[in-house]
This record gives sequence, C-alpha cells and structure tokens, in this order.
Amino acid sequence: MPNHPDEDFLAQYQSATSGCGFVQLENWTTISVQGKDRASFLHNMCTNEIHKLSTGEGCEAFFTDVNGKIVAHTFVMLREDEIVLLTVPNQAEQIVGHLERYVIREDIQLQDDSQQSAWLAILGPKANQAIAEVAATKVVELQRSWQSNPYAAGKVTGVVVRFDLVWPQGFLLRCPNDSVEQLTDSLGRSAANRIAEPVWTAIRIESGLPLFGVDFDSSNLPQEVDRNTQAINFNKGCYLGQETIARIDALGHVNKQIVGLQFTGKAIPSPGTKVAEGEKEVGTITSACWSPKFDAPFALAMVRRGSNELGKKLESNSGEATVVSFSQAVL
Repeated sequence: MPNHPDEDFLAQYQSATSGCGFVQLENWTTISVQGKDRASFLHNMCTNEIHKLSTGEGCEAFFTDVNGKIVAHTFVMLREDEIVLLTVPNQAEQIVGHLERYVIREDIQLQDDSQQSAWLAILGPKANQAIAEVAATKVVELQRSWQSNPYAAGKVTGVVVRFDLVWPQGFLLRCPNDSVEQLTDSLGRSAANRIAEPVWTAIRIESGLPLFGVDFDSSNLPQEVDRNTQAINFNKGCYLGQETIARIDALGHVNKQIVGLQFTGKAIPSPGTKVAEGEKEVGTITSACWSPKFDAPFALAMVRRGSNELGKKLESNSGEATVVSFSQAVL
C-alpha cells in the first residue's frame, strides 16, 4: 500500500467509518459442528464459555493444545442445529484434525463448509439501515457481539451476525457461496459501498484485531495475543491447555504481547521490521498500514515485556514509534 493513500482509498474508508461499507472475507474458514454433544465438547476444548450460550449467541475463543499453545483463534456462533466456527482462511484441516483426535464417545460431526459459505462484513453507522433494506430481519435485536438471526434477502437466505471486532462495528452476513454476487448487488443498491482489501486491513489494524497466521501463530500463547477479555474465561472448568493458561494468569504477565504502534514519520514499515529500545531489539512488526485515523503509519507488533507499556518510545528503520492503546485508535 502506498505511503499516501489515493482518493479511492480515502473515499472507501470514509464510507466504512462514517456511512456503510462492505467487504467479503475471502475464503474464510467455516466449520459446522453438529451432534447432541457439540456444546459440551467444544466447551471442553476452548478458552471461553460455551455451556452458558443459547441459540443465537456466540463468543470469541482460542483452541489450544495440551501445552496451552494456540491451535486456532475462532469466532463461535450457536445456531439451532449447529455451532459454527469462523476463522481465517485455510484452517479447516488443522482445526478438524485437532478436534477429531479428542472425540471418544461424543456425538459430534465436524464438517468443513468453507467452500459452500461466503461472509460479508457490513461496517459503519449506517450498516443497520443497509441490512434492513436488503434482509428481512430486525438487526436492532442483536445487542451483543456474535448474536445472530436468520435473514432472507429475496431468494438468498442466511444468517446476520452482530460484528464488533472492528471499531466502526457492524454486522456479518453469511450466505451460500453461489449467492454472494446477488447479495453484494443488493447491498450496492442500498447505498452500501464495497471497500477494497487495503481499506479493510487499515480498519482491522486500527482496531487492534490480530489474525492467526499473520500476527501470531501456533508458537504463541493466548495471552500474548491480548484478547483476554474477549476470548478467555478464567473461571470456567477444565479444558485442554487450561493449566498453562491459568499459570500465566496467576503469574500476571507473558514475556511478549501484541501492541499498537503509531509512527511519527511517513514510511509504512513492512511486516517483519524489527523494533528496538536503545540498542536492544525488542519486537517485530506483524501488520502495518497508513491510518487515516492518525494520519500516520500504524502497526501491530509483538513486543517484549518491559518495552510494551503505553507511551514507550521505540525505534525502527521506519522511524520512531509510540506504543498506544487500541482504544486511543478509535476515539
């Protein structure tokens, strides 16, 4: 992406943050979990509370291995006849294989629906109006993140989901993959504007939303991703990897963590760029963009403890950067 975004980028960004913009989450992984034991089984395999969720509710969760390392970072949605796991592309084989190893007598069926499903993120303060025009559903009923309702947009049927992962907020629309063009045409007629991948990436980074395989991977522990509030329930019962995660919680810190960095210069750092405090290398840029919010480069970085406090000044070959809170990015 260029250091100085062009007019199309800024117009699309304005639509998604002040009006309504939409983007397809290309090839994101969709796994359907069915069977009467699906909720109890998943509850015992992930970091968040599944037992207490009702149909139409959901949560964010990590699946971890026996050592507490991340296997997957997922968004969990309970429907009447299935639990849907949504995550970044090309994860179905890994997740299904991991879960199937722990199925003993449980009534569980795991199915990769990634090729059959498409997901659109509808962002902005006017997203609810656009969806009301397109889909016959009451989005005002979706008061909490990951709540969902069925919808019908002409002959297209699917699920609309409250989506609070990024700061403009909005909704997700799931539809059959062969109906996505029809749905995007309908959104366009309702004054929603399609946004390109660089705009979506900028909003994601401003929001502090890290992605598995981009900003962290299977070598990381959940607390290093800084999604504790959203994705980890420290009071639930036993689950795979809990011992390590609970021990870190008792210790009070991890040795490194994802932070937001605001740069003073104009050059956007490349992923993999090292950051330093004085002569000491302390972290690595994982994602970066030009942020219209700050009118400056902004990045996600994995930074060592002691150098990741708010206000800390770090150096890189792209210039000086300051550690900022993601809440600052959305004021």
